[in-house]
Amino acid sequence: YGISTFVYQNVKPFEKAKFEEFVFQNWPKEVIRAKGLFWIIENPNVAYIFEQSGKQKTATDDGDWIAAFPEEDRKEILAMNPDVAAEWDPVYGDRINKLVFIGRKMDKEGIIRALDNCISDKTI
Repeated sequence: YGISTFVYQNVKPFEKAKFEEFVFQNWPKEVIRAKGLFWIIENPNVAYIFEQSGKQKTATDDGDWIAAFPEEDRKEILAMNPDVAAEWDPVYGDRINKLVFIGRKMDKEGIIRALDNCISDKTI
């Protein structure tokens, strides 16, 4: 049936306006379902959950990234969660854009390029 899946992953933040333009104006019609975590430079402490099914698209606040916690709390959490500590980025911590796409005859490289174009030029 030509259905495939792939995961887009990048630790750098999206720029809100660019990501919204992709989601609401340039969304590939071949994508049947998408879901995952993302973050934006305008609000770098918040983890968002993105969900898309058909024409419905939502982004909800999932709380703060561990990297945004006070240092003492962060150290305690990482000590209790070695899997999170092992994937910790020295600049961004646990912040990540990780979106799973399911679709029919998707242009994977085109979607990756479009999402890479949503990455902010600013740093935290």
